[in-house]
Amino acid sequence: MRSTLLAAAGATAVVALAGGHAALASPSTPHRDAATTLEITAHNRSDSDIDVGRKGFSAGDQQVSTVKLDVAGQHAGQGTISCLAMQVSRRAAVQQCSGTLSLDGGTVTFSGPTAAGRRGPAPFDWAVTGGTGDYSQASGFLHVVPGNRTVHMTLNLL
Repeated sequence: MRSTLLAAAGATAVVALAGGHAALASPSTPHRDAATTLEITAHNRSDSDIDVGRKGFSAGDQQVSTVKLDVAGQHAGQGTISCLAMQVSRRAAVQQCSGTLSLDGGTVTFSGPTAAGRRGPAPFDWAVTGGTGDYSQASGFLHVVPGNRTVHMTLNLL
């Protein structure tokens, strides 16, 4: 369960805003007039696990992942995500995750919980918490559909 949850969370997180900066950028208008939706695919590149406290996956453990981001099959950026295990049992786990996407026009940040059972996490949403550059007014949510090493998501910017 740990590898499924962590792989999904890691690959998932940074997928959030990949490649959408051109669609979102509006230098003359600080606020977008309409919602923007982007379909993004994240490919897991690396994972690092930090095991603290009790040996094995337990509360307090952390995973840091990097991902490659694609939009419409084209490379769109990269990102990192960090997930902290909050509650862990034999049947389920809850992690608090946050991440940053590095794009040509700036960065985007997101955060939220991820809950998983024995088969890994079901689709979930994370909040877009802000950004810099072209994304300085970013708000909305990221709908994530976990996969093993590839994660599909829909970024909804309001």
